[in-house]
Amino acid sequence: KLWSGDPVDHEGRFYGVDPGTAPSVLPVQRPRPPIWMGGQTLASVRRAARLADCWYAPPFTTHAALADLAAEFAAERERHGLPPATEFPIRRELLVAPTKGEARRGMAERAARRHEVYVKWG
Repeated sequence: KLWSGDPVDHEGRFYGVDPGTAPSVLPVQRPRPPIWMGGQTLASVRRAARLADCWYAPPFTTHAALADLAAEFAAERERHGLPPATEFPIRRELLVAPTKGEARRGMAERAARRHEVYVKWG
């Protein structure tokens, strides 16, 4: 609703917006920017189907899980009378190195750093 440009107010469990607040910067896309929502669990994919325009698959999702979760995303949208998603973003990671061993070590280091960040986030 903030992207409409109309004044809003909200008092929720985690945040609030003062009554009459109107955004000062509006998106260029109309009616709004596309919303991507990620998740790995069945519940998160169903939530994405209901609330977002597409599901953003995490890079570690296996091919089998990707197929199952994408089918569930589509089925959940259909159950709620929503149109099929027009985008299906998938992210995969790769590391190019002189040898397979160096590539594996490099990916292990990257994964360890990412894990440290996730731990800090809680």
